[in-house]
Amino acid sequence: MSLLPAALAAALLASLTQVAGAANPDSGTIKPAALTKSWDGKNYVAAATVDPAACPSKTADPNDEVCDHYTLNVGVTSAYWDNHTGGAEVKISWPDAGDDFDLYVYKNGDLVASSAQGNTTSEQLLINEAFGTYEVEVLPFLVTNSGYSGTATFKSKFGTNGPPPQGGPAEYHAVRHFKVPATEPQNTRIKSPFPSLALKSGRVGREAAEPTIGVDKQGRAFYAAATFDAFDAGLLADTKVRRSTNNGQTWVDKTPDGVQDLPVTLDPYIYVEEDSGRVFNADLYVGSTFLSFSDDGGETYTTNPVASGPTDAGNDHQTIFAGPVPPGSPLITTDPEFPEILYYCYNIVAASRCSRSLDGGVTFATTGEAPYPGVNPSTGAFCGGLHGHVATDRAGRVFLPRGFCGKPFVAVSDNAGTTWKRVKVSNISMPDNQASIASDAKNNLYYVWYTDDDEFKLPYLAISRDNGNTWSKPFMIAPPGVREVQWPTVAAGANGRITIGFPGTTQANQGDLTRPWDYYVVTSTNVLGSNPTFVSNIANSPSNPIHRGDCPGRCGNMLDFLDVIVSPAKDHSVWATYVDTCGYENNCSTRPVKGFDDAQGEDNAASEMRGYYVKQTGGPNIGW
Repeated sequence: MSLLPAALAAALLASLTQVAGAANPDSGTIKPAALTKSWDGKNYVAAATVDPAACPSKTADPNDEVCDHYTLNVGVTSAYWDNHTGGAEVKISWPDAGDDFDLYVYKNGDLVASSAQGNTTSEQLLINEAFGTYEVEVLPFLVTNSGYSGTATFKSKFGTNGPPPQGGPAEYHAVRHFKVPATEPQNTRIKSPFPSLALKSGRVGREAAEPTIGVDKQGRAFYAAATFDAFDAGLLADTKVRRSTNNGQTWVDKTPDGVQDLPVTLDPYIYVEEDSGRVFNADLYVGSTFLSFSDDGGETYTTNPVASGPTDAGNDHQTIFAGPVPPGSPLITTDPEFPEILYYCYNIVAASRCSRSLDGGVTFATTGEAPYPGVNPSTGAFCGGLHGHVATDRAGRVFLPRGFCGKPFVAVSDNAGTTWKRVKVSNISMPDNQASIASDAKNNLYYVWYTDDDEFKLPYLAISRDNGNTWSKPFMIAPPGVREVQWPTVAAGANGRITIGFPGTTQANQGDLTRPWDYYVVTSTNVLGSNPTFVSNIANSPSNPIHRGDCPGRCGNMLDFLDVIVSPAKDHSVWATYVDTCGYENNCSTRPVKGFDDAQGEDNAASEMRGYYVKQTGGPNIGW
């Protein structure tokens, strides 16, 4: 399903103006005896083709007025790669970063590779083990009087001990497990009728540790993160809130005034309530929280400097979410201007606690008992760790996920946090770290986590259809070829429609400082079926990893979590955040020997933290 509104698509098609011919030449063959072919791409006066599904075939668009086409032939058979590694590298470049072309490659109608970045002058990808004929499509995402140059190169090395395959688009079924098998589980590619997932990503203009994102019904995106680029020492964190009103093309600062005046802030968290559009920004400061909220898209804020309450000083890893007043709660009345309950949950030492606000964030009161006490109630053993982000369903139930005593748990409250019930989701282990939970439009619940080092560090998904009381046999949901992940995060839209985001790598050797990490987005529109289909892609360019080396703990200054949401705007597109530790000074993209070395106990070269957004531009529609 296209995410580009029909009226906008028609207007954009009408605005396209041809001033130069199509790709010249429009085809070429690369092989071991002819390693490189180049072409000059079409020049566009004014073009904006956002969704690759809006790109017609060459037959339907012979003059390439909507997007440019180049037919690439790779002159080897599949047997060639039985004793070689490599593939076909495709690169396009243009003069000005103010223009933006995107690169997609298809074989027999299936998307096999893509690169769609913003704020750059090139896109590059590798078609792993390429053979046969491919259709290279170049989309003028946002172009004013520019063409591009294209190059295809045959890359080959004798032997089978080459680098791991690059990440890219995939469609697959996932395998269910009651327990992690003795051998590493892997999913297998399939051919499905679902459209390929198309993603756009770009820089937000600042450093960004632990970035979160929210979007309102008008499509305005808000991005909050801890930055370390505001002080000469580079040691103190400072929260910045950025806003984009043009789908991520540009970002401006909309940080609350009270937060900007603080000497240091930590653990920023942004949340946009979908119905009212109220923007909440929470910042940890001296053991409590500055909570700011805006009803005018971030232009002005009201700030509550002690959102956690004076009795709960020392809180950490805060999270906020709103939900309706649960049925059977006659004593709970909310502000007519913000009729939902706002929940604020946080870690305090080993425990997790929650407060609630009945006036839209102006005041808070502790809800009742702690969702997680910090010890195992049955044995008294210590159970530390970080909870994930709090969530609610349409009936007002509240859910707080957490790795608890080495297993994935969820704390459930059906009385606005007054009491909680802890439910074990699975016997498959997880670190005492962040888990993630989401509720769809019909109150089905989705819980994701990843396993410990000794169980392959792969992501799992469990589903509850009875409000969190019981959970399904989990799916291992890593795309084919992915060998390790960090911080999987889930969001849900319509009934049975979900999206999941996480950093992942196709190389299992944790001691290899060159192994690349990509940011994966996975979607499913039939996840409640008996054999659901998952559609995935990477958000970064496959030639430009977000990280290299090991990715333990805080993973080279990504810190504790990343974010993924489904937009409440009309297109219901997926938005996500990631951190690029292969930045400007420590460019581990072009110097791959640099990377994170866990054995050294420090970040080594991969210590930067450039903030990136991700926006879905085509593929499965997750919305409600």
